[in-house]
Amino acid sequence: MTSRAIGAVQTMGRLLYPERCMHCGRFDPTAWCPSCRSDVAVISPPWCDVCGDMGHDGICERCRSCPPNFDRARSGIFYSSSVRSIMRRYKYEGCRRLVEHLTPFLELLLEAEVERGAEIVTAVPSQAIRLWRRGFNPAELLARRAGEAAGLTVVFGPLRRSWWGRPQVGLGGERRVANVRGRFSCSLGSVFENRNVVLVDDIFTTGSTSSEAALALRNAGARSIVALTVARA
Repeated sequence: MTSRAIGAVQTMGRLLYPERCMHCGRFDPTAWCPSCRSDVAVISPPWCDVCGDMGHDGICERCRSCPPNFDRARSGIFYSSSVRSIMRRYKYEGCRRLVEHLTPFLELLLEAEVERGAEIVTAVPSQAIRLWRRGFNPAELLARRAGEAAGLTVVFGPLRRSWWGRPQVGLGGERRVANVRGRFSCSLGSVFENRNVVLVDDIFTTGSTSSEAALALRNAGARSIVALTVARA
């Protein structure tokens, strides 16, 4: 089929099945209409210097009493109603094109880290079974888009996640910590050794997943680890 014929088929498809907003269902060619995007709120200081929790000057009490394994964590936007819908469509329904809406928030964070000396980007790995079901790792796609836009080295593979354990969704704070404890590993002598690493995920809830993944990177010799996520719940 020629490119002209493919274009005609795609145009016909859009006419017969027009795009709808993934949140409200209104007809919209971008899949996330301007009205729904209006509830997106960008996160800004004051925040904890370490975990990025809002409303703190300096380091929050939780990070003082139980420091995470990353050097700092930052998120782009709050986990609002429409952001939740878009994230769920992206992660669980395979709507990969939504990455175009989500990546810009990550790119802004990454620009600041480049100025601080970030060298390499990786992502929190998925469990093998979830990767098989989805066909892709949502965090990896975000990391690749943002990392390449920033001109940084993007690496997946050395950081691994064990196959066992239940998903974090629906678990409380302490159970989330216990659920991911010891579930990440990283090849010794890997590309992360003595490098400033940016660890990407989609949502920051308690930080337990990012912290455990950061521990594996730390044990593999990473000089510093910054955890970046699109949204914060």
